[in-house]
Amino acid sequence: MQSYEEIERNSPYTIFVGGLSKNVTNEDLYEYFYPFGTLICANVRTWRNNPKKCKGFAMVVAADQQTFDSILEATHNIKGRIVECKKMIFDTELLEQHNQESNQRKIFVCGLSKKTTNEDLISYFSTFGPVSIAYIVNHYNGQKSRGFGFVCFARAEDKRKVFTSGQLFLNGKPIQCLDYMKRPTGKEEKLFSQNSDFTTLSSGDNTPRMVAKVSSPCKLSQSGSKSAMLANLYSRPSQLELNLRYNGPVVMVRSH
Repeated sequence: MQSYEEIERNSPYTIFVGGLSKNVTNEDLYEYFYPFGTLICANVRTWRNNPKKCKGFAMVVAADQQTFDSILEATHNIKGRIVECKKMIFDTELLEQHNQESNQRKIFVCGLSKKTTNEDLISYFSTFGPVSIAYIVNHYNGQKSRGFGFVCFARAEDKRKVFTSGQLFLNGKPIQCLDYMKRPTGKEEKLFSQNSDFTTLSSGDNTPRMVAKVSSPCKLSQSGSKSAMLANLYSRPSQLELNLRYNGPVVMVRSH
């Protein structure tokens, strides 16, 4: 009898499902994908030290071409989260090429209102061109938005339209967009999660810069080459401006 891994590798209908919440189970996937057709198996990847906690992705194997196509052509929302379904590529070189091509069509969006939904994001950016997937990142412990998200267009040229359209507004609030490859990561991402009020700064070298407005005193610590190299900064209770330069290690902090 074949293992799940052998079935996944040998089938031409294996689908990668990404962006799952940590509490999704195999049973959840069977139940969700049942209306699309017949599945051979659904295998959520979990952590060794916590087998009940999903790593955020899974493999689903469709039984036939019709089921396979139906899943890939639809937009999916599993347990309140938009998830991405795509044909699984096992060849590492082909996978790298696919990811590079996909990244050319993605953008990072921040400054979102906490009331903005996945549907708002899709509807808004569809005005620039067809959207493959768009979703807001939520806190792990609930459905509350972290104030940023991602959009992947069907065509790279539509992504470029976003960056030449000036200041953008969604739900009455100014938002900012960055190339996916220049997005903040790690502790920088946490800063964006805590501060959803951003303003664009002009830049002589066309480097994307923003200002994150913080209304209370704060302390910054060293957090990596792309983050603030400033430590133990204190201020009176006033507004701080954090000038974030995304493609370099510079973060300037100014107090008013």
